[in-house]
Amino acid sequence: MNKDLVKNKFYIGAYSAAIHWHLLQANDFSTTSTKDLKLLALGNKSFGIIENKITSKQSLISDPTRTIVDLLDKPKLVENIYLVEKALVNYANSKYKNFELLFNYAEKFRSGAFYKRLGFLLERNYPNENEILRHCLTKISQGYSYLDTRETSDKIISKWNLWVSQEMKSSIKKIPAHIFTSL
Repeated sequence: MNKDLVKNKFYIGAYSAAIHWHLLQANDFSTTSTKDLKLLALGNKSFGIIENKITSKQSLISDPTRTIVDLLDKPKLVENIYLVEKALVNYANSKYKNFELLFNYAEKFRSGAFYKRLGFLLERNYPNENEILRHCLTKISQGYSYLDTRETSDKIISKWNLWVSQEMKSSIKKIPAHIFTSL
């Protein structure tokens, strides 16, 4: 990795990386200005960050798997949890899909909320992925977390120790497949 780029201590991530990797599209966003690159602090978690030519210069950007980890760890990085879910589904249906790497990155984050969100969203969309779902269940923390910290959460999914909105709970496995982008 180029030392000059690392010196800047920021990388392109969140919705900017999701758009770059075709996990989301610019028109998915209603309020976020996707013209501005979303820069995230590199900190001590420099795994999954690669050099890539963005516009006309070399930049640091999260790889597709790290992008998903960032979004699941902090859903507020995009407008709502439905966009996190859409990015996850597109990732799972893409050439980038690598759950072993996803879990490897997640271990470095040490976030029980990550596994709760991942397990819940995967179960909504891929209920037969038993091995992955079991892995998520073994990694969740004891306390309750919010699926989306920006929406009113009034229901608990006890299996995942997760506060969710009534709308999200009642729409389990009822999301039309056509709203997700195929890669």
